[in-house]
Formats: sequence, structure tokens, C-alpha cells
Amino acid sequence: MTEQIKLPYLAYPTKTEKYFQRIKEVEVPQKFTYDFLENVMLFKSNNDRYLVSLLKKMGFLETSGIPTDLYKKFRNDAESKQILGIGFENAYSELYKLNKNLHKLKEDEITGYVKSATGQGDESSTLPLIIKTITHILSLSVFNEPEEKTKPEVKSDVKPEVKSDVKPEVKSDVKVVDEKFNLNYTISINLPETTNEEVYEKIFTSIKKILLTK
Repeated sequence: MTEQIKLPYLAYPTKTEKYFQRIKEVEVPQKFTYDFLENVMLFKSNNDRYLVSLLKKMGFLETSGIPTDLYKKFRNDAESKQILGIGFENAYSELYKLNKNLHKLKEDEITGYVKSATGQGDESSTLPLIIKTITHILSLSVFNEPEEKTKPEVKSDVKPEVKSDVKPEVKSDVKVVDEKFNLNYTISINLPETTNEEVYEKIFTSIKKILLTK
């Protein structure tokens, strides 16, 4: 059989806001005692004493009753709601083991987890006090949600492919000769010494024939 959890609660959950407001208004005691609760905070009922146990569970008081840093920080209006949220998570850490989003749940959902942790049923006189204490503290609290991690930007040196209609240059060792070029040639001919003109005619006729066939 699993061990049942004892959760803190107030006998007067409707006085939750008054309790915490009064903590801000009065001086910080060396020790938070029942005498301090009655004569300084002016909560004189024996049922008001449940507040001391709750503050210890929240981490606002040491087991000896000495106020902690959370207690002192809570008195600053600029951060009191966030500090109260931290205190809530401390006091109901066992419920957070069952659901890490406890502070986001509706009352009926919270009730189910409280029953599961404590083993109490609907006939229990303390069950509604636990539920109301939780919901009243939640109404006064702000919770810091963890930031979602964003994926780091991945930089790449690879340039995107650029499509183009321009065909790449193709290199070839094949030389193409354009026969349409108009070229001027200078040809030097060593003619033999002769007085026979027919020899020269044959030479020039032969040269002309060669050039015209190229």
C-alpha cells in the first residue's frame, strides 16, 4: 500500500488573501510565532494557526519559524506574485510529480490529483479545505513558464543552384577554320635565271592553280 501524502491547507481558505496581504504590511519578525500571528498580525483564532504550517511548506519560514529570503522577497509588490508561485510549487511539490502543469488545471482536475495523492474521498472534511487553499493561492500567483528553445539557424556556405538558359562554354581541342575570312598572303618565289619566258608562264600558271584550289 502506497504511503498517503499530507498536503498543507488553511482552515479559513477565504482568508488567504488577507493573510498574505498582512505579511506585507507588518514588520518581518525574528521568528514567526503564534504570538506574532495573534498580536501583530491580529489573527487571533486557533484556526488561523494553520497559516504557520503552510508558510513552512512554502519555504517562507524555516522549521524553526525564522523567515526566509522568499518571505522577505514576497513583501515586495513588484515580485510578490511570482514569489507566491514559487512558494506554491514548494508546498505542493508532490502534486507536481503527478502533473507538472498543476497550476494550469481546473478545480475538478486538481481535485482528482489531490484525492490520488492523499487517498481522501468526498466524505473527507479536509479535502475541500485543501482544494480551496490551492485555488485561492493560485488566484494570487504568477508562474514563470520555461522559454521554448528555438532551433539555431544553420548557416551554409553552399550557394543555391541558379538555373540559367545560358549554355556553359564547351572547350575543345578541335580547331575550326572559317573559310570565309578574307586573308592576304605574301608569297616569295625564287625564280630560276632563264631567258625562256615559257618557263615563267608555267611557274605562275602552276602557282595560280594551287592558290585557287585552296
